[in-house]
Amino acid sequence: MSESGFMRGQPGEAGQSDVIRFLSSMTAYTGIDAGAQIESMPACCDQAVATGVETISTHSARLFLTGRHVFKIKRAVTYSYLDMSSLETRRRLCQREVELNSVLLPDIYLGVVAICRRADGSLQLGGEGKPVEWAVHMRRFDESLVLDNIARRGALDTRLAGMMGRSIAEFHAGLQSEPVGDGCDRIREVVIELVHELNLLQGQFDRDRLDSFSRYGMQELESMAHRLDSRACDGFVRRCHGDLHLRNLVLHEGVPTPFDALEFDERMSTTDVLYDLAFVIMDLHYRQLSRQANSTLNQYLLYSTEGMIDGLSLLPLFLFCRAGIKAMTSAQRASLEESASRNSGRDAVDYLDLALSYLNKTPPVLVAIGGLSGTGKSTVSAELASELPGVSGAVLLRSDSERKRSMGINETDSLPDDHYTEEASRVNYRLLLRKAERALKAGQSVVVDAVFVDAGQRLGIEQCAREQGVVFMGVWLHAPVDVLRQRVASRVGDASDATISVIDKQLKTDTRTVSWCQVEATGARESVYEQVRDAVNRQRDERKAH
Repeated sequence: MSESGFMRGQPGEAGQSDVIRFLSSMTAYTGIDAGAQIESMPACCDQAVATGVETISTHSARLFLTGRHVFKIKRAVTYSYLDMSSLETRRRLCQREVELNSVLLPDIYLGVVAICRRADGSLQLGGEGKPVEWAVHMRRFDESLVLDNIARRGALDTRLAGMMGRSIAEFHAGLQSEPVGDGCDRIREVVIELVHELNLLQGQFDRDRLDSFSRYGMQELESMAHRLDSRACDGFVRRCHGDLHLRNLVLHEGVPTPFDALEFDERMSTTDVLYDLAFVIMDLHYRQLSRQANSTLNQYLLYSTEGMIDGLSLLPLFLFCRAGIKAMTSAQRASLEESASRNSGRDAVDYLDLALSYLNKTPPVLVAIGGLSGTGKSTVSAELASELPGVSGAVLLRSDSERKRSMGINETDSLPDDHYTEEASRVNYRLLLRKAERALKAGQSVVVDAVFVDAGQRLGIEQCAREQGVVFMGVWLHAPVDVLRQRVASRVGDASDATISVIDKQLKTDTRTVSWCQVEATGARESVYEQVRDAVNRQRDERKAH
């Protein structure tokens, strides 16, 4: 279901009543010889139909679910952003929907089928006669695998959220850059339209909230105008999904996969890829899944080009717009649907408050987590990243993951020993410093997870914080050697390739002079993390006091 548009307007569907009744009846789906009619209708369709037809209505479509198949028609509605009153427009949009989504899920989006009126006045799917409506034909998938439903069950953990971030990054990487130079104008249109639409709904919001939304939104837009245009010139504006929230992602063959891409507005969906990503990040925030949002963002960055980090300065504005759109659509739904008005009205206010919170920025910080292999740096770093200042926590830079991604392989694939030379380590360390600097310049907090046995590397990361004018906190994890060896020996599917021999080599370096806050890392994970968090907070308070 699209949540990206502006919904002012009234539906006019009287002419579709016959089609709706027809598709709601089991008789529509029996006795079809699809092979002779239309390619998208398999001959076995009649055998796949269950004992009833389930219907779902959205503001722009009606779906008819029959056993293993789905038929989706466009509603003959007119909104301020979309006119689907003509049959030809609905046919064209059905074709465009299949064109866009069959790339993402070719075994789900099967084609477009006509609903035809025969000479005797009866209707049929495909076949001879005059087309009176068009439907997208889909193979039905298990709705329990939609990410929205997974989240509702409490099963959307940080691992799955990270998979989602990687999947979206790979989807965006496969899109062609659009030669546009109006990156700012595209977002300005969104902000101006939001301000206008929300003011039409002022009965559902107090005046102070609306004034704050308009004032702070326009201020943020103007302050980011040059960066928006630069991103467009650098190729980050692409024909994206356009409606990328949890209800439009499904776990398909074990991979979170987008579907139901926005088909009706090319300009609205041709936008900065980070604006596309912002919808699902905001959706996670609204559901109080901040750790999952941070994991999604960091895996997205890990599997994107390095230049993506520079665009993070735009993330507060993008999240502000996405939450503003949800505030508007929730308020409009409350005004149109009396039965849902109470919940939708509360949602509208909550979304508007969330939008405003994104522009309440806090200064970034830089945290370095060091220690020998097996001390649990990566576990505590990932947890800490979601709690540090920032609209979606901190950027997490893990040395093992960054090393592998810079070489074009998956973070859990193993590298041969010749990639772990001293020179290779120096190159990887410079990469960590460069990325940390770019993220801090973009206003994002950073957590760097690395061994840091080299004193020069520790000094270098501290210097990075000083040069960027941000507070630095260093934490050193330590544990007995036998504990480290046991942990490393039992690792499976981890980004680190460290072995017991690597630990023995690290032990030859004198770490007694490490000045960072020391934390014993032999207890339970929760206990170690609490100590790390307390150490970081204590150092931050001390730095602020000075």
